Amino acid sequence: MDLQRKQQFEDLYQCNQREVWSLAYARLRNADSAQDVMQEAFCRLWKQWSDGGIVLHPRAWLLRTAHNLAEDWAKNSFLRNGTQSPEIMDAVRSREPLPLESLEHDEVFQKVYEALNHLPDDYRDVWTRHHIEQQPRDEIGSHTGRSTLAVKAILQRANRLLRQLLDGMRPDRLARRRRCRRNHAT
Repeated sequence: MDLQRKQQFEDLYQCNQREVWSLAYARLRNADSAQDVMQEAFCRLWKQWSDGGIVLHPRAWLLRTAHNLAEDWAKNSFLRNGTQSPEIMDAVRSREPLPLESLEHDEVFQKVYEALNHLPDDYRDVWTRHHIEQQPRDEIGSHTGRSTLAVKAILQRANRLLRQLLDGMRPDRLARRRRCRRNHAT
């Protein structure tokens, strides 16, 4: 583009930027959106002239382009429907667990599985029937040949032992026990 055309564009911008912005603002009622429409209208004029297009009435061309852009902008479904605040969007959850949650679940499951393997066979059998298979105590008693009270006692002992085993697997507990052992050894 030659120097004369650049100067003509600059003059046109200085003379008409407020009018083009006002037209867009009247339709959109948003200063930032009006600024975007105004800049896009001037960019399109620049491109039209750069491509060798002829614009007989640049002011009228700018106003018509800005009007059309503002109409298109207003019809945009994102703007029409809006968006939610970041706090609300952060609270939207997927149906699938987060990768970190999946890893934590797998790790906890593995620890419980290891702890269950350390239980005596009869404790593990009763605990599994009750907590995994959801069998009532009386049904467990009839399958294992024990009374309901005996099943209840085994469940309590199994739960206590599992708690102790799982606490022993926690890294903070292991570190504390190592420190205690070192202190007692000295």
